[in-house]
Amino acid sequence: MTEATSTRRVVTGRDETGRSTVITDERIPVGQDTAICAITDLLRLAELPAASGDVALRMSGARIEPPPRGLAAKLIRFPPDERWLGAGGDQVRAAFAAVDGAEIYAGDEEIPGMHATGTVDFAIVLDGELTVLLDDAETTLCPGETLVQLTARHAWRNRTGRQATALFVMCSANEAAADGATP
Repeated sequence: MTEATSTRRVVTGRDETGRSTVITDERIPVGQDTAICAITDLLRLAELPAASGDVALRMSGARIEPPPRGLAAKLIRFPPDERWLGAGGDQVRAAFAAVDGAEIYAGDEEIPGMHATGTVDFAIVLDGELTVLLDDAETTLCPGETLVQLTARHAWRNRTGRQATALFVMCSANEAAADGATP
């Protein structure tokens, strides 16, 4: 389990006269807290381009991927690896299943957490340090640094002694939208 907290989300839009205004200003809870991360979905768009009425703000739970042809923005908090990494494959499988990600989990015992989403992702580290593991490389990201992920197999590691937080914006990729399959 992570040091999961709620997140303040302020949403702006237009009132009935067309003037800009704050539509909601509220604290939203973590949608899913698993052994390997806590995910808070900030918004989901069913399809792009989106009209303001298509924005899903009231969500239960959290999902790892956006809707087909859609977009999702989420905060993900990663506990230090030492809290979960040695727990075994069943715990990792359960974590992916909890966020509707059982089909994307690679089940790789050599690299626990390895998976491939059918998305183009922008991951921006806000706090802490995260390492992305790929099939043949790894790289570490610090606060303010961004990873652009193009449907590649990957896993995340937090090799520090404290929680790390990243903002993810995930867009469905053409490969996923074309046939519904994850590359």
